[in-house]
Formats: sequence, C-alpha cells, structure tokens
Amino acid sequence: MTLLLISALALAAPDVERAGQLYEKARYEKALKALGDSCAGAADGVACERLRGFVLAALGQEPEAKAAFERMLVLNPDAMIGDDIAPKLQTLFSNAKRDVNALLLLELDAVDTQAEAGTWVLRVTLPPEVEIKSLTARVALGSDNRFSEVPLTKQGDAWLGTLKVADEGGEKLRYSLLATLTTGVAVPSGSDAAPLTRAIRGLKSGGPVKSTSPFDSPGMGLEPAPAQGLPDWALWAIVGGAVVVVAAGVTAAILMTRDSGPGNVQVNVEFVDTP
Repeated sequence: MTLLLISALALAAPDVERAGQLYEKARYEKALKALGDSCAGAADGVACERLRGFVLAALGQEPEAKAAFERMLVLNPDAMIGDDIAPKLQTLFSNAKRDVNALLLLELDAVDTQAEAGTWVLRVTLPPEVEIKSLTARVALGSDNRFSEVPLTKQGDAWLGTLKVADEGGEKLRYSLLATLTTGVAVPSGSDAAPLTRAIRGLKSGGPVKSTSPFDSPGMGLEPAPAQGLPDWALWAIVGGAVVVVAAGVTAAILMTRDSGPGNVQVNVEFVDTP
C-alpha cells in the first residue's frame, strides 16, 4: 500500500524538465500536461511556476499565466523571469510583481479602540492599483499567544474588520494578514510564528485630544478679539499703534538712563498726538 502511494505521488509530481523541452518545441499543450495541475510537488517550485507562466501565456491564458507568476513570487519575492523575453510576458510578470510586493508589505493602518466599548476596528488601505477579493487578519492581544481570525470587508477605499476585546487588550497587538488576489493566489504578510506588531494608543476618554495652548483662549492669539461696532481694519490699526507706542517708550527710557558725558549722544523723543 505504501509503495502504491509513493508511486502515485511520483506520477503526480510535475516533470519540469520534460515540460521545458516540450515548451522549446512549441508543444504547449503537452508541456502544460507534463507540469500537472500544481507545482506543489515540484523539487523547485519557483522554476515550475515560471515555466507554467510561460506555457499558459503561449496558450493565450494570460490571467492564469499571471497567477503562476504570482505564486512564484510568493515563494521567492526576488525571483526573475529573465531579460530576453517577449513584451507580453514582461508585462504579465511586472503586474504580478507589483501586486505581490504590495501585499507582502501590507500592514494595519490603524486600530480604532474608541468606536464602541469592547470593540476595536481594524483598518487596512491597499494601493489603488492592487485588486483583491478577500482579506483576513489573525490577531493576538498583549501577551496572549492565541490568534483570533478577523475577516475584513471593503468599505469605501479601505478594508475594515471588528475585533471583540474583553478588556483594554494591552498596549501591543500582534497580527498577520492574508490577502487573496482576484486570480485566487493568497499572499501573506506576517505569520503566527513571525507576526507584525502595532502599538495601541487609544484614548480611554474617547474623542479627539484638545489643545491646552493659552493661545486657544479668546484674546490670547495673534488676532485681536472681535469688538462690537468696529471693522477689522480699525482693530488692526489700534493694535499696531499700541505696539509702536510701547516700543518707542521703552527705547526712550533706555536712552534717558545713559550718562550724558563726553562722547555720549543724547536723544530726545517727543510724542505728538495726531488728531
């Protein structure tokens, strides 16, 4: 029974070498058959998915070819397909690399701890050019090593999900994200073993922080407090005149305290009221 199982697995494993030979001979259907339904059993998954992408593109199955390149990049984000290739292949690969790289670096934007008592709102924003069909977060709070799964749904330009918490949940949240592209390829960011982290700094009192600056009080800012019956230009004229008078008075007081001995210059300042 064991030998039969091993034989079946060997038969199911993709024959990448033979598929490559068939591809070079432009026998694309046979090459695809040699690769099998999946590259999961291949000794070199990256090489298998690269060749699968080439074969599918040659058959005109471009969405499937892009998916193969996406799986290749999930296995190895630094993988390349070469320089001397057709422009169509280069475009498919470039689009796949753009999408996968964006999702591999995906992070939580914010955690709203004030939306509702006992409920936190998780928010993720994707680049506008990247389209996905699902997004899930796995979250652990504080020192708790148990991860909870939180599905996120698209609302406007962001993906949102709610997390129920029994208490304040601690000051740190550990998490990972799993996004599924429209091609069906799942791209992880972080994992339970190597999670991402985000500090939680929610305000217990709720609401925005209010400034305590004295300039927020009426009459303490740079603009004069409104006065009844006077236009704005008159208010600014009064304030400006007062500043000039005070400055001139201080200067005159300083000069009058100097000795008037030889070599000193005495300055007399006289103010005349204007009508």
